[in-house]
Amino acid sequence: MRSIQNNDHVRLTCDLPEHSLHRGAEGVVTSQWCAPDVAYEVEFYPEFVSEPVRVLLTASQISADDRAAVSA
Repeated sequence: MRSIQNNDHVRLTCDLPEHSLHRGAEGVVTSQWCAPDVAYEVEFYPEFVSEPVRVLLTASQISADDRAAVSA
């Protein structure tokens, strides 16, 4: 499996009810954090929410989608 990069499409591998996000939700990686552990800031656009939801997630909580990366 390839590593996740900025602008990659990803899918949640678990539910995040505190953010109204469910397994399989699609998002885009907006930044990567490296300390103390690797984490990814991912932007989601859930239904019925007027603004995007940004969540900091670990690699185990997301998987790379087969789509190409979004242009920056």
